[in-house]
Amino acid sequence: MSRLEWILGGILAILLVAIVGVLTIFFFRSANPDDQETRPIDQYTAQSAYQIALPIAQQWQADAQLLSANVSWPRGPQFAVGDGHWGFTFYSPSQQAIVIISTIGTQGQLVRTQTINRQLNLASVADWPLDSNSALAKFFEFGGQDFLDDQGEAALLLTLNTNPTLTWTGQLMDREALRSFQLKFDARTGDIISVQQAPASQPQPVTTP
Repeated sequence: MSRLEWILGGILAILLVAIVGVLTIFFFRSANPDDQETRPIDQYTAQSAYQIALPIAQQWQADAQLLSANVSWPRGPQFAVGDGHWGFTFYSPSQQAIVIISTIGTQGQLVRTQTINRQLNLASVADWPLDSNSALAKFFEFGGQDFLDDQGEAALLLTLNTNPTLTWTGQLMDREALRSFQLKFDARTGDIISVQQAPASQPQPVTTP
């Protein structure tokens, strides 16, 4: 895959998350606008939102397991942990199907289901020490902040994945400059797994007098 395809793929992922987010926010605010205005946004972490999404997934299928969780932020110079909404994908081994659930505040909604007809071996989230606030801090500590300082503004996608191991991936994308930065690390230990930047930094030419 070319660097351009990699960047455009990331941008498409953020757009898809954003579309689901807009529809979800509209639904929840229409249902209970007063509650949305008074609820503190700093409680919207991945682990707290997971506790809202899990019962909905288990009502869909009792054997539902977390496949992924993600949150996105629109292009900007900085990002707050509590902003945005969380989208969760759960997998049912017995049905070989997935369900997508969106949460905001203390409410969750089943968005859609899909049959995938394949068996997945997912990591357990029983031991999940790094919540999204810690993940976001680590992402910016190990390269994300440098990229943002250099670009000025970017869109951000933060994803927890359990297939096949429990990992966090943060990705900053500047679609105007066609540049991106991605950091993947272990969600249990915090160990860095990979760092990707596109386009890759080019070595400076050596000049001789």
